Amino acid sequence: MEIKVIQDTDVVYEFLKDKNRYNYLYQFYGELVKAIKEFLPRKFYTHIDRLTLDRVFSNDSISELEDYMNMGLTDYDVLDAQHTGSSKRIGFETIEAVKALIAVSYPEAWLDDELVKLNENFGIYVDEELVSFAGIHAYSEQYQVAAVAHVTTNPSYRKRGYGKEVTAALSKSLREKIKFIGLNVRLDNSQAIGCYKKLGYREFGKFAACEIEIK
Repeated sequence: MEIKVIQDTDVVYEFLKDKNRYNYLYQFYGELVKAIKEFLPRKFYTHIDRLTLDRVFSNDSISELEDYMNMGLTDYDVLDAQHTGSSKRIGFETIEAVKALIAVSYPEAWLDDELVKLNENFGIYVDEELVSFAGIHAYSEQYQVAAVAHVTTNPSYRKRGYGKEVTAALSKSLREKIKFIGLNVRLDNSQAIGCYKKLGYREFGKFAACEIEIK
């Protein structure tokens, strides 16, 4: 096996373009991680499939472990049937309201200001207060990929369908420009998984998100 560091995104794109964009389990992936283990930082955060994690790293080197499902939008007819009348596109001028909402409803979320500036964000207001939001954490028209993220609703306004509505509005907007639309959701969040399935998303794979300290 020859190991090379690849920094050219076009090379990576050419390798992946005919493969399942939503599947984290590629042939030889586990062997590759095992081969480069000695070159990895002593401590790092990663998304990794469970099989490779268990085979390559010891339990005492793994922390902050969470299991996720990767989902992709496949059924556009289901999406088109969704109601989105209460949601509206919001821009960077609302960033402080978005951050205030996330602080109370999704404090672990990491919001990228530059992605918010792309205006692929949708929200629902109640009495002039932003109570539900959906945005993105990846976007490339060149490579035709986007990832839905930060879907959250103020705890006082949940179970009203707001999260489903802002996600539907965002997904409809993205599909006008992007071919591959995906998202990651925690495996124990069955309510969110059910919501995304009702919008036309389906499961493509599972992975673990964790911090690894090589000892």
